[in-house]
Amino acid sequence: MKNWQSAWLSVFILNLVLLFPMSSKAVNCDVRVTGLASTELGDQVYNRQMAIRNALEQAVMQAGVDIDLDQSLDMRQGLTQQQSRFRSRARVTSFELLSEELDAEAGVVRVVLSVCVEPITDQYSASSACALPLENSYQNRVAVLPPLVEFPDQARDIANLVLGLQTDILRKLNQQGWQNIAPYDVAQTLQPGLLITPNLSPDALLPIQEQTGAQYALFTVVRSLAAQNTDSRILNHIRRSYDFEVRPNHRFVELEWYLVDLDQQQIRHQQRAGHQFAGSARVGRDKPVGTAAFLATPTGKALDQVVNEQVESVMATLQCLALDVPVLEVRGEDVVVYLHQQSGVRVGDQLAWYSLEGAQVRFQGRVLGTDTLPAGFVEVVRLAGQFAVVRVVGQRDGARIALGDRLRSW
Repeated sequence: MKNWQSAWLSVFILNLVLLFPMSSKAVNCDVRVTGLASTELGDQVYNRQMAIRNALEQAVMQAGVDIDLDQSLDMRQGLTQQQSRFRSRARVTSFELLSEELDAEAGVVRVVLSVCVEPITDQYSASSACALPLENSYQNRVAVLPPLVEFPDQARDIANLVLGLQTDILRKLNQQGWQNIAPYDVAQTLQPGLLITPNLSPDALLPIQEQTGAQYALFTVVRSLAAQNTDSRILNHIRRSYDFEVRPNHRFVELEWYLVDLDQQQIRHQQRAGHQFAGSARVGRDKPVGTAAFLATPTGKALDQVVNEQVESVMATLQCLALDVPVLEVRGEDVVVYLHQQSGVRVGDQLAWYSLEGAQVRFQGRVLGTDTLPAGFVEVVRLAGQFAVVRVVGQRDGARIALGDRLRSW
C-alpha cells in the first residue's frame, strides 16, 4: 500500500513540475568580481565608487557580450580602421561589497563584490535600447500631451476624442507601473493638410519642462480615423434611390507617437500602429471616448488595441533610459534638484554627478547640447514634493557642483 502511495505521490509531483515549469530567467548571485580605480582620480569616496563601477562592468561582461566589429581593409595598406562595440546580455540586479583595500604602492583602490546578474532574455532589451548595466528602478518624469487629430473631419462622429484619449494613455501607463507621469494641457492650432510632427524648438519644449518637471514628453497624433463603405456601387445606388443612408462599414484607426527628450530637444522614440476592421464604423456623439459604451463599439475596440501597443512600446523605451535630472540651486552643502517623489528615489540613495564643461555647443544658431564629465557622487538627504535635497559624498579633484549640472542613475 505504501508503495502505491509513493508511486501516486511521485506522479503528482511530476505533473506539478510539468504544469508549472520553473522560469528560465534565473538570477546568478554567485558572481564574484574585483574592481580597480586609481587613487589620483579624486577623494577616497569617489575612488571607491569608481572601483565599484569597474567591478560591475566586469560582472556584466563576464555574463556574455555581443560584439559588433567594423573594419576597413585596403589591398595595399592592409587594415586601416577598426572599431568594436560591446553590448552586454545581462544586467546587475544587486551587489554586496565583500572587501575594500587601498594599495598605496600601486596607487589603486581594490574592491571585491558579490554580484547578482540577470540575463536579458527580452528581444527588445537585448537587441537595442537597454544599454544600462544596472537594473533601472528609477522613473523619469513624462508629460503626456493632448493628442492631435490630423484630419478632424474623420472624427465628427466621436465625442471627447482628445481629452478622452489623453486620459486613457495616462491610465494605461499608470496601470503598467509607470507612476511618474503628468498631464500637460496646451492649446494647439492646426492647419489641415499639413503633416503634424513635434516642434523641437526650445521655445516650445521648455514651457513643458518648467510646468511639469518632466524629462520627456509623449506626443500622440491621430493619423487616421477614415471610414468608408466597401459595398458595390449598384447596391449603394439602390439604397440612395430609396432614401436609405449609406453607412460606412470599414474603418482604419492609426496613431503615431513620439517620445521627446526635453533636455536635448530630440526624439528618442517614434512608432506608428494601426488597426482596420469591418463592421459598423459609426460611433455616435452619445458614446464619448473613455466610456464603456465607446469601448463596446468596433471603433472603440480598435482604438483601445492601438493604444495598448503605444503604451507597450513607450514603456519598453522608458525602462531603458537612465534617470537624468538637473541641479536647480546650491545652498552651501545642500543641493536642490528637480526630482519628483514618484521617481522612485529614496532617502539614502546615491546618484552620479556630471558637471557641465563649457558653454552650450551651437551650430548655425541651433543648440547641439552641452558636454558633461563625471565629477562625483551625491546622496539624497531629503525629499520634498517635486524636488529633492542632496549632498556631495565624493568628488573628482577640482570639481565643484553648480547650477545646471546633471544627476544620473548609475
